[in-house]
Amino acid sequence: MIFETIWETSKYNWAFWLSHILGILGVSALLFFAFRIKSQSKRKIIYMITIIVMSIFITASTILSVQIKWERRCDAAQTKKEKTAVANRDGANLTFSPIIGGFKSLIYVAIGMIALIIIKKIKLHQDRIM
Repeated sequence: MIFETIWETSKYNWAFWLSHILGILGVSALLFFAFRIKSQSKRKIIYMITIIVMSIFITASTILSVQIKWERRCDAAQTKKEKTAVANRDGANLTFSPIIGGFKSLIYVAIGMIALIIIKKIKLHQDRIM
């Protein structure tokens, strides 16, 4: 393949999709625990553990995704111009990948918290009706 094709196809690798799958699984776990655990104190502890584990795994898979992308692009670079392009563009990605992963996990945590607030409001509304 030519360098430009490899450059574009390396954006999305298995680790990129893994970070999103882990986020969806983490939010699903939060919602599952909201319905399954009756004790409020146990539920809060489980929420915190789930959020911490989810954040660590999402950040790690994001860092891995950027590293895989960088390695593929470095392997594909043949000329001096292509190697310079890889070094200039992907250097920032490698530097900021932990921050990007942290923001990605923060977004999934926020989605989970918003879903939990909505579920709590629905439960309160149903209790008032009954």
